Order: sequence, then structure tokens, then C-alpha cells
Amino acid sequence: MAKIMERVLYYNPGTPEAMKYVPLMKSVLVRMGIRIKNIGLIK
Repeated sequence: MAKIMERVLYYNPGTPEAMKYVPLMKSVLVRMGIRIKNIGLIK
């Protein structure tokens, strides 16, 4: 049976308040075995 990996679409607006939590959130998700797909605004 194939192993199922969860994937999170991670959006970060780039505000200074949010930037300090980005590495912490990503490290927690990776340790939980969740893949991260970074998404952002198309310019």
C-alpha cells in the first residue's frame, strides 16, 4: 500500500509580524511529515 503524504498550501503575506513565525511553522510541519507548497501573489 502506498504511503499518503499530506500537503499544506502555505501562504505568507510578507508582513514583518508574520515573518518571525515562518521558520517555526515550517519546521513544525516538516517534523510532522507534512509537505509544504509555498504560494504567493502573482505579480
